[in-house]
Amino acid sequence: MMMAIGDGAFLVGWEFAKEDPCWDGYEQVGMKTKRGKKVPNCVPSDTKKSACDCDTCDTLAKALLSKESDKPFHGYNPNRHSREGGLNAKGRAKFKREEGANLKPPVTEKPSTLKPGSKKAKRRKSFCARMGGVKGPTSKGGKLTPKGAALKRWNC
Repeated sequence: MMMAIGDGAFLVGWEFAKEDPCWDGYEQVGMKTKRGKKVPNCVPSDTKKSACDCDTCDTLAKALLSKESDKPFHGYNPNRHSREGGLNAKGRAKFKREEGANLKPPVTEKPSTLKPGSKKAKRRKSFCARMGGVKGPTSKGGKLTPKGAALKRWNC
């Protein structure tokens, strides 16, 4: 049991404690009333307390945090999307299971290497015409949107 007995001093059990009553990563900002008793008001601190202050831990923490922003485009889901844009094989299989449609993989060859009038060239031209007319931006905040990533992958 912890009781406030003065400015920053607490009675813990039967011992007098003058240390920080908050958890690591939290700091005390005054006192608050909880169930009629005064208790420390612990809020998350802006500076995170680390158990280790070595450079290796800092580098590891930065690497782990940077992975969140390692997405190639907005709305990217590695289980469904290819990193280049559009659905991967797993995503196409899921769509086929749920909707019954047989989606073919994208035509990723450059237009100059495709034979004019071939089946692949016609698919690419049709896709580019359809997706180019879809409302919405191709990039947002300096990153591609799913539409922009798909258009880029199809060389539109």
